[in-house]
Amino acid sequence: IDGAVNNDVFGLSDQGTNGGRAGTPPISIDAVDQIVVQISPFDAALGNFTGGAINAITKSGSNTFHGSAYYIFRNQNMAGKTPGNVPDSARKKLTDFKNQTYGFTFGGPIIKNKAFFFLNAEMQKDVRPQPYTPVNVLNPDGSVRFNVVDTVAKVVNFLKTKYGYDPGDFLNNPDAVDRININTRFDFNLNSKNKLTLSYRYTNTERTNPGRSTATNINFLNSAELFPSTTHSGNLELNTKFSNKVNNKFRVSITDVVDDRGPKGDPFPNVQLATYNGGPNINFGSETASSANLLKQRILNFYDAFKFYAGNHAVTVGADIDFNKSYNLFMNRAFGAYIYSALGPNGATQINPLTAFTEDRGPSRIRRQYSLVDANNKNGDDAIGAGANFKSVRLGFFVNDDVKVTDKFTLTLGVRA
Repeated sequence: IDGAVNNDVFGLSDQGTNGGRAGTPPISIDAVDQIVVQISPFDAALGNFTGGAINAITKSGSNTFHGSAYYIFRNQNMAGKTPGNVPDSARKKLTDFKNQTYGFTFGGPIIKNKAFFFLNAEMQKDVRPQPYTPVNVLNPDGSVRFNVVDTVAKVVNFLKTKYGYDPGDFLNNPDAVDRININTRFDFNLNSKNKLTLSYRYTNTERTNPGRSTATNINFLNSAELFPSTTHSGNLELNTKFSNKVNNKFRVSITDVVDDRGPKGDPFPNVQLATYNGGPNINFGSETASSANLLKQRILNFYDAFKFYAGNHAVTVGADIDFNKSYNLFMNRAFGAYIYSALGPNGATQINPLTAFTEDRGPSRIRRQYSLVDANNKNGDDAIGAGANFKSVRLGFFVNDDVKVTDKFTLTLGVRA
């Protein structure tokens, strides 16, 4: 974006962008003026990616003030009914939800013909329902063998009474996203030969991502993965035209990302009461991979491209250098994971897992990760010393020559190290 790195350099996001695991974009589309998609560019000045590159240029101000305001809304009344191959009589309206995106843009001159500004601010508030309708397990004679609501109520009451822990709702565990984007840009015509561009972007996102309850697993809202992500990204670019045949582009950019994944509810061991009497597993406590999970990244990039024309040659010589600093803390099951199973050796049925849990008879299996380097075996994000803390430098140098053989044929030669 405006030349600043917005890749997930550490490589955890399947979206490939900073904060991508929070399920939101790194920039508002209303702040974008141009997008270039390059599938296999042969210009040696382009690098640090494989397969393809997406470059976005943000909007800028002009000599006239201009702006916009927008609001995007969607709820259950604007969506279809039950999807899938079911009779029309069985289709129902979706559970209530509300998705909202609103923002504005504003740009104009600071000094006419000399300095310009552009501002975009956007907020997103989305809630995606994940409803669950309990279905009891029946005996052949029609009597109830496993009452889902009553069994879950016993577990919740026991957790609140003995441990003071509230697992939250299990009937509707909505996936929620809150995002704020701020995008700014300033352009300065310093003189006839130099143009300076400054841009800054801020993204703050918080996603609550719970598992939904199903016929085979009961999940609670406070077992959700809570994913807050904050990105600061800014860059300075100076374009200098020495003459009609010589110019230079210098850019420095910095990107700072903090992904602080954690449990939504109070810290509590992850517990599974395995299926019994045909009922679903009952799962509660902190999500196992979110008990100690923190990623911090800072990427400082320097880029310079010196270009000159000689005859039918357009030669570019330059450097592209990254300084990366990363801190990654990840301890799975830092609060412990307990499984209470109804099956004993050779598959023999044992005591009801709920009874084993409430009577403190001990779990079938315990797993826990902890730090060997932090004092007192600290859990969660307190276990700072357990994280990987490292730095790296990427040095890139390139020479590129576009040879205009004829008006209809250009040959590109380049080398990049």
